[in-house]
Amino acid sequence: MKKTHILRLVLSFTATLLVSGNLGRAATETSNLGETGNGSQNFSGNVQLASSFTTDNLNYTLNSLTLSLDSPLANNVTVTLSLFADASGAPTGSALETFTPLTFSSGGDKTFNSTGLGLTPDTTYWLTASGSGSVPVWFATASTAQTGSWSIGDNGLQSTDGGTTWSSSANIGQFSVDASPVPEPAPLALVSLAAACYVVWRRRKAAKPA
Repeated sequence: MKKTHILRLVLSFTATLLVSGNLGRAATETSNLGETGNGSQNFSGNVQLASSFTTDNLNYTLNSLTLSLDSPLANNVTVTLSLFADASGAPTGSALETFTPLTFSSGGDKTFNSTGLGLTPDTTYWLTASGSGSVPVWFATASTAQTGSWSIGDNGLQSTDGGTTWSSSANIGQFSVDASPVPEPAPLALVSLAAACYVVWRRRKAAKPA
C-alpha cells in the first residue's frame, strides 16, 4: 500500500475519533435541571447545602457546574461553590476547588467555571453552596432521576454550622456538571503519529520538482 494511502487512512480514523467524541469532548455529564422542581432551600451564614454526583469509569477534566439559584427578595446575593471528596456520605477534608463567587439579584441557572480540576473514575464528589446577602436559595427536586452518563446522589445535605457537620435534607439541589474526558494514551499517540506523517508528507511533496 502506498504511503499516501496509509496517511489518508490514519487521518480518516483520527477524524472519526474526534467527531465521535472520544478525544476530549466537552459535554453535560449529568443533570437534574430538567426534573420537576419541589420548592427551594435557603442558605446563608452558617447554613450550607450540598449535593453529590458520581463519575463513570473514565478520567475527566471539570469544565463547569451550573446550579438553579434565586434571590427571592431581588436584592444582591453572593454564592460561593466548593467541591469536596466524599467520605461516609458527606463532604470531607479541604475543598478540591473553590469557585469564583457569583453575585446576582435575579433567579436562574448560574454557571461556576472550573480551573480544570481533574476528576477520577467511579468517584463521588460533593458540591457545597454557601451564601451571603438577602438569603439566596437553591431550587430543589424530589426526583432522583437525571440525564447523562454519571449519577446524582439520592440525598441532599444541610449544615447549620458552616460545614462542620451535615444532616440529610428533604430534597436534592438542582444542578448540572459539564466535563471533558481525558484522552486515552492510544488515541493521543495516533493523533501525534498522524500529525507527524502529514508534516513529512507535505515537506516531501513541496521538495519535489514541479
